[in-house]
Amino acid sequence: VAIAEAADDKDMLANALYLRGYLRGVQGELAAALADLRRAHQIYTRPDLRPRIANVLNAIAIVYNRMGDHAQARDYFQQSLKGLVASGALREQAVTLHNRGRATEKLGDLDAARGHYDAALAASRQIDFPRGEAYALRGLASLANRTGDADAALERLDSANARLRHNPDQRLRAQILLQRGIAQRLKRRHADSVLSLERALRIFAEADSRNEL
Repeated sequence: VAIAEAADDKDMLANALYLRGYLRGVQGELAAALADLRRAHQIYTRPDLRPRIANVLNAIAIVYNRMGDHAQARDYFQQSLKGLVASGALREQAVTLHNRGRATEKLGDLDAARGHYDAALAASRQIDFPRGEAYALRGLASLANRTGDADAALERLDSANARLRHNPDQRLRAQILLQRGIAQRLKRRHADSVLSLERALRIFAEADSRNEL
């Protein structure tokens, strides 16, 4: 960031601010993260840099999610989605649709969240993106658990696991285990539930994923 500022290189500065803001968000420095990301966003609004703005909008939305401001997160994901649809970036659309679904689910609008997860699943299948499918299926399983349909949740979680067979995404595995534990508890399979939740707990602890812990 310092070198880019000294050189007055706007392209490098925007990218460095975006990366630093993203990392600060991961480390929990949320106010500093937002400051960096908003500066990057301001630079990326220039016509010559605008095609790269979607990543910054998504990063801002993720920080708002971590702050608990899910309404702001949902709105930023929607802004990002408009650009991604215009550019035809299906993989990024799938990821953003899933993230918008999570923010919407946390706001309690389950029908809208289901629509976003279904759209993420369809986009992922269209481009053969198994990890995107797994995330969307985990989201649909979470909605099923919220409505007490443990059988539907477990079916979707089994499908999500099958799509993760060759993927090393441990945090997603833990999120699937968390939903599996909830579904097993709903079915009064308490011993199985404890095992699933303890496995999820270990992964979240290793990743220092505090909200999920």
